[in-house]
Amino acid sequence: MRPRVAWQLDDFGVSAGFTRLAEDLGLDMLIYQSASPEEQEQMADHKSFAQVWRTSERNFGNRKDVLGVQINNQNGYCWPSGFWSDSNYLVDTPMNLRKGSPGYDFDQRVMALYAEAVSKFNSARETQIMQPFGCDMAYMDASVNYLILDELMYVWQELGLSRDIQLVYSTPTQFYDELRKDNQHIAEGGGWAVRKDDLFPVEDPEQKSYLSGYYSARPLLKQAYRKLTTTYHSSSRLLAQQMVRDDLPANDTEGARNHTVTAQKGLLELISGLSSLDGVSGSQKERLAQDYMLQA
Repeated sequence: MRPRVAWQLDDFGVSAGFTRLAEDLGLDMLIYQSASPEEQEQMADHKSFAQVWRTSERNFGNRKDVLGVQINNQNGYCWPSGFWSDSNYLVDTPMNLRKGSPGYDFDQRVMALYAEAVSKFNSARETQIMQPFGCDMAYMDASVNYLILDELMYVWQELGLSRDIQLVYSTPTQFYDELRKDNQHIAEGGGWAVRKDDLFPVEDPEQKSYLSGYYSARPLLKQAYRKLTTTYHSSSRLLAQQMVRDDLPANDTEGARNHTVTAQKGLLELISGLSSLDGVSGSQKERLAQDYMLQA
């Protein structure tokens, strides 16, 4: 079983070059979240939240095409409004699922979700949309989340909304397969929108700035990370060359292996720490970045 869908849910924009790499890896679709408000308005006007990313047309034509889907969701890649109920997210609690009891408003929450779904379909060419249902470090008690989801589907049916929009559990791969079935329908409507450029930069209107993220944050830390990974991979290649030589005594070969493995252990600890979310991405606090630099 191979992955067919790539996720970039909390990014600072998408490089056009990544789509080429995704196709080379055998991926069919890229789901991403970040886009500036201006970009999202254009996607809504042109019904292009799902678009074919064709970044290497000059050299490959359409052979490197990847389907890109921007999550058209008010709350990004998290729950829709009204359903934030998790031990780490007590935004919409308490959530009363007992119909007829005081404070019951679950049916109103379902109707609000239906209205949001209708709005999304009005700005889409495809007949399928994806609604994330979770968030960072969520599902601490998965049974609570699935209880809410099951009730959501039951009330959706009870209100007769499934006659218009069918609500189902799905996965990114199943979502992609359903989008492929839309090919004929979309072709009749003018075809998929085609994108050939980067999705940079991502604007942050509240801060009156742009989120350029990886490409500008912590440049010295990124330099140190590159040197560490270069040293690690170079030492691995040198060790491999040493091991296949037949003109060296066994003791020398074994000694080189032990010395290299011991040295690489420390390198791997540094590389793994820098590879975390708060490492080379540049999103960490100042004191943590300084600590990484001291270790590197």
